[in-house]
This record gives sequence, C-alpha cells and structure tokens, in this order.
Amino acid sequence: MTSLEILDVSKNKLRSIPKEVVNLTSLKVFALQKNKIEELPSCFADMGSLQVLKLDGNPIKFPPPEVLTIQENTPSLANENERDKVIALQVKKFMKEHISKDKRRAERSDQSGDERLPSSFLGSCLRLICLQLERKQRGNTTTV
Repeated sequence: MTSLEILDVSKNKLRSIPKEVVNLTSLKVFALQKNKIEELPSCFADMGSLQVLKLDGNPIKFPPPEVLTIQENTPSLANENERDKVIALQVKKFMKEHISKDKRRAERSDQSGDERLPSSFLGSCLRLICLQLERKQRGNTTTV
C-alpha cells in the first residue's frame, strides 16, 4: 500500500494511530476527524509526503493545543484545506523537535550513568513492598 495517497478514517471511534502508518510513504492526505484520538504518534515527523492532516473532533492531548491551531502571525487562510496543510506542517515540525529532545535527553542520561528503570518495573516493586508491609502488620512474616 505504498502508493496510497489519501486515507480517510474519520468517524471510526479510533483511540490511537498505529506507528506503522509511517510505512504509507506516499500518503498526502490523512483524515482522522471525529475519532477519540488523544495522542498523535511521533512517527508523523518521518512522513515526508504528508501534506494535509485533518484532526477536528478529537480530544488530542499530545501534541499540545498550540501545535494544532493556526498561529496569530499566520496569514489568513483561504479555506479549510489550507488550514489543515499548515497544521500538518506544525505537527511534523513539533514531532521532529520532540524526537530530537528525547534523543539529547537519552544521550545525557547515558553519559551521566543515570539509568532509569521502566515505570512498570517500579510499580511492581512498590506493590511487592506494600504487600510485605501488610503481611508484617498482620503478623505473617513470610517474605515475598
């Protein structure tokens, strides 16, 4: 499906966009209106052909709202399609910057020897500690 240029998945109650969408290398127009999408994938940064991004009617939390709106210093746009083109450019630019910041942060972390554990692992450790404390309080000294 590398030759697909227009994809309209509006009104499908979608909650996320799979990162594999980046494989649609010819995609120019991506219509996602009126879904339940809260977060756009960072892979949009790598979608060179993407020109129009239609996102109205989604409760998007990431990227932040200012990325999804037309800036005040932008000249007035003739139609909705022009607006969606500007938004596509803004989203792609933001995602590129976001990826770049994440890479720099990871490099600094590697250089400082600061290795962070995944939050799921930390959550599991906290649950085990709480379980041990509960057992000790009940007089059951068996450790986990």
